[in-house]
Amino acid sequence: MKMTALRVGILAALVAAALSIAFAGTRRAAVVWKHGGTPLRGEVQVTSGSLVRGGGPFDCGPSGPCRLELEVAGSEAGYGKQATLVTIAAERNPFTFRLRDVTREFPVWIPAYGVAVTAADDRRTYAEIEKAVRALGLETKLGRIENEPEESFEEAASRTRNMKAQTWLGLSRDVRIFAIGERLDWIQPRFHGNEATLPEAQNKPVRYNFLAGRGWGPSDEITRRLEDGVLPILHGKLRDENIIYYLTAFVGLESSPLRAGTVRGSHFLAADGFGLGHMFTPEQQKLHDSLLGGELSQPEETVLYLRIMAVNTSEAPAFAFFRSVWPLGMPEKEWTFDGKRGLAAYKSGRVFAVAKLNGAALAEE
Repeated sequence: MKMTALRVGILAALVAAALSIAFAGTRRAAVVWKHGGTPLRGEVQVTSGSLVRGGGPFDCGPSGPCRLELEVAGSEAGYGKQATLVTIAAERNPFTFRLRDVTREFPVWIPAYGVAVTAADDRRTYAEIEKAVRALGLETKLGRIENEPEESFEEAASRTRNMKAQTWLGLSRDVRIFAIGERLDWIQPRFHGNEATLPEAQNKPVRYNFLAGRGWGPSDEITRRLEDGVLPILHGKLRDENIIYYLTAFVGLESSPLRAGTVRGSHFLAADGFGLGHMFTPEQQKLHDSLLGGELSQPEETVLYLRIMAVNTSEAPAFAFFRSVWPLGMPEKEWTFDGKRGLAAYKSGRVFAVAKLNGAALAEE
């Protein structure tokens, strides 16, 4: 036990030392072109290192092969940003390679550019390197894709992990959307990539739960689909023993009819500002900021319309269970449900849900 622990300790120390040192040295490389037809000009640029000999500006004539030998001082780091990069900044087809990757056994070969990079003591021409590499019978990823049978959605889906995601519903080109959970038990207002916040929730995102059936069981019998497979109308089906709950959801407007003339949409810069990873110029950011107020205070809001039907498939009467939406995680004293009108509202007076049962106001939440 003591000997094993000692060996492990020594090995760990050696590994730590190896990882912490990036040896600096020089390496010689040769860039060989197939070339021919037009002059080849450019310069050599080095990152995390420096040119010792060769390189700098280069100029190859319009005919015949071209060979450029370099000696570069730089890092021999096996990974990370310290690795030395050499850029062949040619007027045509510039490229960059890692200095540490240059070997005679495995040259850097770019057939589309007609160029290869190898060790300086490798005196082979481009044509000889190309012949040797092709003789190995290797296949690029793009080549393998070209040679395989044509892909189909069904074939790809059969080999892809079964992923469950939210359903996002909205109106055409409108940044205001609603997310519905994959288990058909919550709704969340969103501005495209961002969760919508409310002052009633201390300016934090709000999510509304609802419940059809008796809740989570040992297995899920839930299916979802879009109308005709593509239209923004969600159809869900949830089986709870002998009761099947059918869900239909889509987004409309508060009072205007849902038709092309009433769908306003959002300015693309305002919408892009709610996306993840957007990059604005200063002028675009200024325009986005000026548009934002109008996008967040439109005269008519979007509304998620949700209908749930409970169907008894047994031969005897049975109970169906349903709970209307409530703000998840918010104390009940912060909101109320009015059974006379079927309204759920915050203490501020703003209504967040209207609930009906068979056309009449839902009497109890």
